[in-house]
Amino acid sequence: MDYLKVLVEEIHSVVVATVDETGHPHTAVMDMMWEDGKTVYFLTADFKPLYKRLKEDGRVALTGMTQGAGTMDRKSISLTGQQVFRFKKAVGDFYDLTQLPPYQARFEIEG
Repeated sequence: MDYLKVLVEEIHSVVVATVDETGHPHTAVMDMMWEDGKTVYFLTADFKPLYKRLKEDGRVALTGMTQGAGTMDRKSISLTGQQVFRFKKAVGDFYDLTQLPPYQARFEIEG
C-alpha cells in the first residue's frame, strides 16, 4: 500500500507534536503537502512557534485520520521521525478500520 499517498491525499490534515527548548510538548494541526513515494513534505510559516521548535530540535511526531461515518470507516497513520519540513527517515504505523479484521502495518521511510 502507498502509505504516503494515503497520508497526503486521504488524510491531509494531521496533528503534529514537537518539544520546546525546555522539553515541554506542543501540538499543532498541519497539512501534509506532497509526497514522492519516498518521503512526505509539510509546510509552516516561519513566524510560528512550530517553525522555531522544528528548526531548533527537529524531532517530530504526527497522527492523522481519514473522515468516515464511524470508527470502522476510517484509516489512520502515525509517524515519528527527525527532519525539518519533511519526513526523510521515519517509522510509521497504518491502521485501516474499514475492513474486517482491521488491517495494521508498520512501514519505514528511508528517503
